[in-house]
Amino acid sequence: MGEEILSRDELDALMDGVKSGEVATEDGAMAPGEVRAHDFGRRDRSLQGRLPGLDQILERAARQLRDNYYRMLRRRPEIASDTVRVETFEECLNAIPPTSSVHVVRAKPLRGNGFVAIDAALVSTFVDFFFGGAGGSRRPGGPRELTQGEQRVVQIALREALSAFTAAWAPVTQLELEIAGHAANLQYATLHASRDLVCTSRLTITFDGNEGELRFVLPYATIEPVRHLLDGSPKSERVEGDERFSTSLRDDVLDAEIELSSNLVETPIRIGDFLKLRPGDVIPVDLPELVTLGADEIPLFHARVGTAGGNNALRLVEPIRPKSRDANTATLLTNVSNTKH
Repeated sequence: MGEEILSRDELDALMDGVKSGEVATEDGAMAPGEVRAHDFGRRDRSLQGRLPGLDQILERAARQLRDNYYRMLRRRPEIASDTVRVETFEECLNAIPPTSSVHVVRAKPLRGNGFVAIDAALVSTFVDFFFGGAGGSRRPGGPRELTQGEQRVVQIALREALSAFTAAWAPVTQLELEIAGHAANLQYATLHASRDLVCTSRLTITFDGNEGELRFVLPYATIEPVRHLLDGSPKSERVEGDERFSTSLRDDVLDAEIELSSNLVETPIRIGDFLKLRPGDVIPVDLPELVTLGADEIPLFHARVGTAGGNNALRLVEPIRPKSRDANTATLLTNVSNTKH
């Protein structure tokens, strides 16, 4: 059990102070009829709770990155990890120097784009040591485009960083971190709103007195599916699932209706001939042997067209395996006929 912040006597004294009015609970009472705006779409950082698992991941990444950069540069850096911050995307952007080299990354199979920001001082150190320098050179102060040689070195350093974070995440869940591209404008590259919450992991990396920072940022919404693995609670303390709720949810899902659709036929036609069409004209078509039946433009079955009980119908022939669905998605471009089960 965690250490108590307040003793029982202190809690009782605090509650007595609240009741007597000695301890203020609000900045001021609302006037009758007063309305305060509240954004229900905004996440409140105070409600997210601490995720100690993220701090542990950052510490493991720092240890792994020391070895990775030693193999890359033959110099062992000192890497200090900071506490992972949960902040808004706007706050995160304001803290990143404009001269930083920023790259968008994906964390498969989780959704959403994150990014890695390497400040200019660290980029200069990487480039200098990579080409055998002593580490004393510095990039010009203003923002500028990296040369091809500098870009290659930064890409190598970035891959080593992603490798370290991938290994650090492995005890929690398997992530495949990959580079999605260079970000000239993070607002457009990541599609995050200013108030979206992000988790910022900051590493301070020092080579022979040359210090720089590397930031690894993931949206809070991206890690939310694995949040229960990061809250630090022992597994024995986790609440077991409610079987009644699971049964009710399963029954409701199985009782939900879906709309099945199938593109029965397609035929090419010249625009000139199309403009000449009039009511009563006949368009010759060849009905395919098999058509694709799907739901919400996701192909599910191969089917054969026929009739049943005087109605047009489809006879299911075989299911479409997940690997072949992408190749069949193009057959559902136009819904000509809908069939409901």
